[in-house]
Amino acid sequence: MSFKFTCIKCSHSHDQSQYRTLCIMCGGLLRAQYDQSKPNMPYSIPNKHGIGKYQPMLPITNPDNIVTMGEGNTPIIELASLAKHVAIQEVYAKLEYVNPTGSFKDRGNAVQTSVLKELGINRLAEIGAGNTGHSLASYCVRAGITMDGFTSIYEKDSSKVKVIEGTGAHMHWIEGNKEKARKAMTLYCKETGILDLTYHLNPYFIEGNKTMAYEIVEQMDSLPENIVMTVGNGSQLLGLWWGFNEMKSIGRIASIPKLHGVQSTAFQPMVAAFHEKKWQHDDNNYTIAVGIRIPAPPRLEEAVKACKQSGGHFIAVPDEETLDWQQRLNILEGLFVEATTSVALAGAARMIENKIIPSDENILFILGGSGFKEPIP
Repeated sequence: MSFKFTCIKCSHSHDQSQYRTLCIMCGGLLRAQYDQSKPNMPYSIPNKHGIGKYQPMLPITNPDNIVTMGEGNTPIIELASLAKHVAIQEVYAKLEYVNPTGSFKDRGNAVQTSVLKELGINRLAEIGAGNTGHSLASYCVRAGITMDGFTSIYEKDSSKVKVIEGTGAHMHWIEGNKEKARKAMTLYCKETGILDLTYHLNPYFIEGNKTMAYEIVEQMDSLPENIVMTVGNGSQLLGLWWGFNEMKSIGRIASIPKLHGVQSTAFQPMVAAFHEKKWQHDDNNYTIAVGIRIPAPPRLEEAVKACKQSGGHFIAVPDEETLDWQQRLNILEGLFVEATTSVALAGAARMIENKIIPSDENILFILGGSGFKEPIP
């Protein structure tokens, strides 16, 4: 299916002839738009697996360029004990942590590396840490792409960083925090001409995440009334929003679930924006949820707007509640997720208690990361 990239700020259109990060006219963020003018256009390919199944609705022209490790097709299971524990009708979970590298990030990186392969780009630079870095490094190996990973030297002993280094990525150790590593990476890319991937800005990563919405439509007899997820940059929330809207536009679904986002009280820019309050980052802010230590998400306005339009809500929770719910999920359902993922559980408990989510409705959690990927508290 033909597609183009449109700036969400000035509406300028861009073709797919090169890797796109920002609008060439105004520097705004981009979103892919697909030609759905023909009736009965397929959004998936029968008997295909992984993200390749949805190639007609992804920014990949040739299916032969798809880079896959078998991501996607993650199960949805019922959490009956948890539902009883929080006194709500039904609770389900989509187990995104069973993706190949242990997190939902594989969906976005499968699309990113497929696009890079299609465009003939064989080297890139990105932050070489966390679930994103681990996933990207693995997919780069599959695609035959060289990765330059920029990481704070203080994270050198992190298990995730060691795995990234083990893929053969070229590691650049930077004195200072993640922000200094990103600045060093930007300078390096300008000097060398190597692609600065900037996954948190480009649309490709979110395009991969929207396949979660396609799967939910196919896997569930009826859509959940509420979907609750942890939010940092907002790529899960936006991926679901984009995907459900595409399903609605072709008549596969009649309505979209309420999309709820949960953040840490230490890092809550989207919560503040949702409630139209001021929030200021402090360098001393800390949360155990390492995956959402994000003070300035670039798609903040877009994510908050999507949440509101879906009828959803944003809420923040402290670390003690996050850790408590990490243990509770393990005790009640035998599922062990990382602290970052447990943020969503703590937030949902508060929303049920405050009647933001009524007890006669159901919930689907997006469980995005395995508990074995971080030190066990």
